[in-house]
Amino acid sequence: MVTKKEFERIYPKQLTPRQHQVLNLFLQGKSEPEIMDALRVNNRSSVRHHIANICDLFGLRNEPGEHNVLRRDLIDLFAKYKPEMLNPEIIIDWPRNPPDLESPERSPVPLNSPFYGSRFSLESDCYEEIESEGAMLRIKGAEKMGKTSLLLRILDHVKNKQYQTVCFNFMDAESALLSDLGLFLRWFCQNVCNQLNLDSQWITSLDFSKPGIVLPCKNKFQTEVLAKVTNPIVLVLEELDIIFLYEKLAKDFLPMLRSWNEASQRENVWKKNLRMVLVYSTNCYVKLDVNQSPFNVGFLVELTEFAPQAVQDLASRHQLRWNDEDLSKLMAVIGGYPYLIRVALYRLARQEMTLDQLLETAATDEGVYRRYLQSHWATLQKYSTWKEAFKQVVIADKPVKLEQLPEFHLLSMGLVKATTKGVIPSCQLYRDYFREKFQDS
Repeated sequence: MVTKKEFERIYPKQLTPRQHQVLNLFLQGKSEPEIMDALRVNNRSSVRHHIANICDLFGLRNEPGEHNVLRRDLIDLFAKYKPEMLNPEIIIDWPRNPPDLESPERSPVPLNSPFYGSRFSLESDCYEEIESEGAMLRIKGAEKMGKTSLLLRILDHVKNKQYQTVCFNFMDAESALLSDLGLFLRWFCQNVCNQLNLDSQWITSLDFSKPGIVLPCKNKFQTEVLAKVTNPIVLVLEELDIIFLYEKLAKDFLPMLRSWNEASQRENVWKKNLRMVLVYSTNCYVKLDVNQSPFNVGFLVELTEFAPQAVQDLASRHQLRWNDEDLSKLMAVIGGYPYLIRVALYRLARQEMTLDQLLETAATDEGVYRRYLQSHWATLQKYSTWKEAFKQVVIADKPVKLEQLPEFHLLSMGLVKATTKGVIPSCQLYRDYFREKFQDS
């Protein structure tokens, strides 16, 4: 913000007579057409040009993609140093339309939400890829990293392309299904037919109780599903990590997906009519032959932390006018983790507290993250091996090498992140909060 000394150096001496006229009308709350009428000009861009030049004199400059921020900053500047120049109503009413804030607990972020944290070119890359024949998208990211919100936008895109979708979330599958390949494949095929409104009589011709069912299932899928649809099918498999917990199923089903993808590269009916989207949190810890794994083919979309530019963009959408110091203070504690960022911006935009107050209590059971952190603590209480592994990570001052299984689970939860030398806490918030918990327990 411009200091009072700087303000007095610039105003009124450095403004032209025409800039004074424009500024006075603007500060009285006049619209661009009203300013045009008062000045008897017929070019709206001339008015905008004068306002932009006035802002420039005070060192107020837009970032790429911003449009109205300077006008708000100009109002704030004169409200601070020359309030007598402003129409009182403009102070009361500014900003005229505060954002309709969305709770960060909403998941996924709605399609029309102004608070979706776009990852810039990532969405367009996904749209382009899913339109390719035989495409396989692999969306990988820890809990609360935005996988479902991105998937929602991909599904909306393919809907506009008139593609058909078949969606599975393996959280909906009972353990009895996941423990038996035959039961699972029958359930899988039946749901495909149900979602596509196709006749499922062919399923009764397969003996799912016998070994070797994967190949007959593939052949029937080709003749009874792919050959009978008129538009490409996008097969979406969410929470694929759950399959990893059932090693026997994983060793049959995951290679089947790889086989289907390979067929989609060679055979016309597969290439034309099937695209797949796999959504999961961490690397597969079931040992698969490199030529049978679906996790080394297709287009990988790995969701990572938001960059500072993206966080600043979200802050602007919440009508928070931050400088680099504010941004650095927040990210030093919570990094660029989408959910943590959204919670902070939501609370700050509601003016429940200042940034310093939020950060002071963030790693405590009185802070804005208390429910989220307590939920993770409750999960760790249920799984002693995960808890002990995470304790090592939190207490250590350098990366820690963990056993494979607890490391995968902690990565999936988003509590740790991998480095070349081991894992570390994902952010300072987790280190501070859980270190205190481990000391007390």
